Amino acid sequence: MNLIKLSTIYFVDFIPRISITQGYTEIGEEQFIAVGFEKSKVATNWEDTDRFNIIILTKACDQKYYIAKIEHPADVLSPKYIEDEMNVHWVEENIQPSNEELLDNLYSLNDSRSEYTLTISDKPYLFYEKYLCYLMSVSYEIYENYYKSTEVSPFLWIRCQLSSRYFASALDYLPMKTLEYSINIRSLLQTSIFQYCPFEVWDGNVIINGIKVTLESKQI
Repeated sequence: MNLIKLSTIYFVDFIPRISITQGYTEIGEEQFIAVGFEKSKVATNWEDTDRFNIIILTKACDQKYYIAKIEHPADVLSPKYIEDEMNVHWVEENIQPSNEELLDNLYSLNDSRSEYTLTISDKPYLFYEKYLCYLMSVSYEIYENYYKSTEVSPFLWIRCQLSSRYFASALDYLPMKTLEYSINIRSLLQTSIFQYCPFEVWDGNVIINGIKVTLESKQI
């Protein structure tokens, strides 16, 4: 299982402890945290929606690693949850995925009657959600900080391919059918994770190579 190590800024405003099966344990001074993604439920038909787990690994003051999973429906990554429309772009559908991809082929159907508007390149687009399908991939980006070390950006990059089961020409007015935009990682961790999300001891190996973290189960 592969994860990415996050900056310690993700512990800001959180109580520095995690809940375990019985009580709590304090987070270690290094405030280590890494996250990964896995598809937890696959849609069984086109009217269904995938679900995914965000995996959280942290290190406690007892020097043991603890792991937890939070399940989300795929549509929490859909365009209607964009916080900053300044970073929304149409992209060519044939662009190859980056080396920083964490999860792909995440499917969601929004069979609702709600609408939302996105401003893309100074032009507003109205999206009508009835039978609007999303096929999404999740990537991270890295940047150099003031100390010349590599860190993971606080935002995930989502590539969202739009399609419709309503009728063939439903999206013909769009210049392209794939959007790229950012979502704050912290919004997926949820505000109360360190108080109410139960963690378990990770009884396996943890290999850290820069921002890359690999979990290996111990051989029996």
